[in-house]
Order: sequence, then C-alpha cells, then structure tokens
Amino acid sequence: MDFPGVVDFRLLGPAIPPEIKLACWTESNVLTMGRADESRAGIIATAIILSPSIALVTVALRSYTRMFLVGVKFFEDYCIICAMAFSIIMSIFMGICK
Repeated sequence: MDFPGVVDFRLLGPAIPPEIKLACWTESNVLTMGRADESRAGIIATAIILSPSIALVTVALRSYTRMFLVGVKFFEDYCIICAMAFSIIMSIFMGICK
C-alpha cells in the first residue's frame, strides 16, 4: 500500500546486515556510551541525590515565603512538607538498596 509523502527506505540502498546494526548500536549506545562493561551506579546515585535536593530547596523556599513573609498557613502547606519528608526517606532507601 502506498501512502503519499512516505518514503520506503528499503528502496534507498542495500539492507544493512543485522550483525553490523548490532555492532553499531553497542558502540554508540547513549546509556552506556560504548562502555557496556562499566556500571552506571554513579549516574543513578547522582539522580537519587540531586532530584530530592532541588525539590527540598524549592519546598523550603515556598514554605518560608508562605509562612513567614505572607503569613498564610494552609493544610496543603503541611501536606507538601510531609510529602517532601517521605520523598527524602524514599530516596535514602533507594540509595541503600541499589
């Protein structure tokens, strides 16, 4: 079935053998950057530490602004602080169990 504007790439040249495709994929893999035998634990640990740290700074600034500068305290402020505490605890357990 032909669709207008769709290019059939099989007509552009010879097919690449699967073993060459696999060799090219393992050398240029973005996740391992060509080093399939190396661990990615450092990248994961960085994400485990950095993400909650950014969230903690954001929640702290929001809480400070709402409670001390504006002087308004609502239930959702305490829920956000509680959720941040659980997020930190979860990140700790993710770091321990990796």
